[in-house]
Amino acid sequence: MGRVHPLAALLLAAAVAAAQEAPVPNLVANGSFEQLTDAGQATGWEVKPSAADAVAIDNVQCYAGHQSLRVRQTAGVSTIQQDCRPPAARHLLVCWVKREGPAAVRGQAVGPAGQVLAEAAALPDVPDWQVLQATFNPGEVGQVTIRLTVDGPGTAWLDEILLVAAEHAARVLPAERPATGRNLALHKPYSYSPAPGYDLCTDPDDVVQLTDGVYTKGHFWSQKSTVGWLRQNPQVTIDLGRVEAIDGMAISVAGGGWAGVMFPVEFRFYVSDDDACRRLGDEKADLNQVKWTHILKCAMEKKEYWADFKLDKPVKAKYIRIELVRNHGTPPDLPWTETSELKIYPPK
Repeated sequence: MGRVHPLAALLLAAAVAAAQEAPVPNLVANGSFEQLTDAGQATGWEVKPSAADAVAIDNVQCYAGHQSLRVRQTAGVSTIQQDCRPPAARHLLVCWVKREGPAAVRGQAVGPAGQVLAEAAALPDVPDWQVLQATFNPGEVGQVTIRLTVDGPGTAWLDEILLVAAEHAARVLPAERPATGRNLALHKPYSYSPAPGYDLCTDPDDVVQLTDGVYTKGHFWSQKSTVGWLRQNPQVTIDLGRVEAIDGMAISVAGGGWAGVMFPVEFRFYVSDDDACRRLGDEKADLNQVKWTHILKCAMEKKEYWADFKLDKPVKAKYIRIELVRNHGTPPDLPWTETSELKIYPPK
């Protein structure tokens, strides 16, 4: 075998990296309901409402992006559907749903003869967004109808409808939260350096959102419940209020290349009992003048998930310093970091 030219190898590596970060192909058109006709209807969808005004776009309540499709009715069945032609392979149907009232919500993949190829129903008594998911292989049926139904009185919001190759499940489904027990960081005050600075998610509540116990779902960078830094390497210091035994920590992160957001390369963890840490929210404070003990450095994977880290042995500390270093993007000196929640665990 001949030698591979270094430039060719570099180009091949770049192409592979680009392919890995490319968005997952969605066979459903306008699955996020962001594209509208001149009449304000979701493009690409056939809507059969139970009443003339039962189905509408909602730009206040949404799982991701800027809007969702809302069904509000007192009786009957509303149907929203779209035809597509998936190849003969295992596919995953995903639909995010939020409900108020007893209305039953169902997502289906239906074959041309009316046969149900896959089906998932929303669980009752879940007040927040929940995901419906089902896998199927359409075989050689050709056309498949993605059908969403809302049956009975109540309100339902539909968003982020996906039909993707089943191999991409890990990239489109929410990551499991790590098993926790007590979270020492819950509702504890913290400071950060530098201050967050990404317009779509920066708000006055950035000072509480990393420890408020609320996990952001969907695309992080467009949601106010997240904290984001653009062209900055953030450091966060948490005040636990007293010396605590610490066995591990977790952080939820976003990335994957969507809108340019990439994952941090490295996570560093420090502890201290120095009460000078109380001044770290002060602009005049110098983070490096506090006595810190560096206890953990971990490489982070290129995926959206809860990164869960366990210490080799527990340590005791009152203050926690967390650094997210660089990112997986190019160039590395233009980092963009998005995070939703930080957790600190005691020994079990």
